Amino acid sequence: MRKVAVGIFVAVLAILIGLFFSVKTRSAQSAYQNDGHITIVRPKVINNEVELVPEDKNIPTTGDPIALTLQALLADADEHSSDRAIPKGTKLVKVTLKDGVAQVELSKEFMDLNKSGDSAISAAQNSLLKSLEQFPSIEKLTVTVDGKVFEDGSYGKWENIPVRDVKSGKESAK
Repeated sequence: MRKVAVGIFVAVLAILIGLFFSVKTRSAQSAYQNDGHITIVRPKVINNEVELVPEDKNIPTTGDPIALTLQALLADADEHSSDRAIPKGTKLVKVTLKDGVAQVELSKEFMDLNKSGDSAISAAQNSLLKSLEQFPSIEKLTVTVDGKVFEDGSYGKWENIPVRDVKSGKESAK
């Protein structure tokens, strides 16, 4: 009888632990996983000014919606050569989310951003931030290339950059 009680206890404990991690993973991925609609943000020239314009995209309803959003943003950059914030050919290597920080590992093509001016660097950073702000679980962004924190020639390291302004709840901008 004692073995049965211990077995039931272990089974219930395993189920509770599984549910905890399942709920935690789902909240990290956000509600966008179910409906397949996300927003990416890319620069457009409007009245001789560069503005970041949101654009709705459809993504698969399975998989990590954060990774799928970043992949859509990078693919969009390759498709729109004149309206591009992210350097052509940049690929998502991986994205992890821990303690509210999205660590985004990008391919070496992203380093070409350092060949651009301040406005292009700012547009790239803001494009990433605004595309990620739709995920409530993401509070900060760190971008890495080849395992090292990306550093641009204008603003410095892209490490723990707030996705939203804590006081106003709005996105941060350089």
